[in-house]
Amino acid sequence: MAEESGFAAGRAGLEEAVARLETALVARLEAGKAETDAQVTALEQDLTSLRAEFEALRAENQRLNGELIDARADHAALEEVADAVGGRLDTTIDQIRNMLQG
Repeated sequence: MAEESGFAAGRAGLEEAVARLETALVARLEAGKAETDAQVTALEQDLTSLRAEFEALRAENQRLNGELIDARADHAALEEVADAVGGRLDTTIDQIRNMLQG
C-alpha cells in the first residue's frame, strides 16, 4: 500500500510537472506569436512606406527623363545655331582677309 501511495504521489508530481511545462510552453508560444505579429505589422508598414517612396521615385524619374529629352533637344538646336554662327564668322573672316589683301 505504501508502494501504491508512493507511486500515486510520483505520478501526481509528474502530472503537475507536465501541466507546468504545458503552461510554460503555451505562454512561450503566445509571447512568440505576439512578437511575430508585431514584426509582421512593422514589416507591412515598412512595405507600405517603401511602395510610396518607390512610386514617388518613379514619378521623379519620369519627370527627369522628360527634362533630359527637352535638354537634349535644346542642346541639338544650340549646336545647329553655333555651327551656323561659326560658318558665318569663318565667311566674314575670309571676306575681311580678302579685302585686306586685295
